[in-house]
Amino acid sequence: MEFFAMTRSNPLAAAALSSALVGALSLGSAANAQSNPQPQQPDGRGPRRMLVMPKLTPEQQQKLFPDRKALLQREQRERVAILQRSQSCVNRAGTPDALRSCLMQERRDTMAMRQRFQGEMRELFEKNGIDYPQLERKPQRREPAGKPIETI
Repeated sequence: MEFFAMTRSNPLAAAALSSALVGALSLGSAANAQSNPQPQQPDGRGPRRMLVMPKLTPEQQQKLFPDRKALLQREQRERVAILQRSQSCVNRAGTPDALRSCLMQERRDTMAMRQRFQGEMRELFEKNGIDYPQLERKPQRREPAGKPIETI
């Protein structure tokens, strides 16, 4: 209790403590990042999260550009609509089950949108005589559902 009283009465102590905690958390994150590095994009922008497109010639890029841009714009509009519906649902949710239902519906809608988008992108590539890259599945990192949690 004395510790909390000290930080309340001394703003500098509270600031120093919060700075030390942030520093400690940052060091822990940095150590974790070094021991488990994420693959970086060639320009160093962070981990890849999208399907890597094949190397296209300038002619192929130019040929795909208008249709690809329109497809991406439509996907963005749909993604925004999904998030707006989800936000509305979350705002209306009055129970934990209702909230869970909102989040599950958002996930289902997002997954369906991604599958449609990938199919449309595949059709676009095939229409222009370009091989569509195969999507590599990442292994799941979490334990399967239903496994009991060990207690100490």
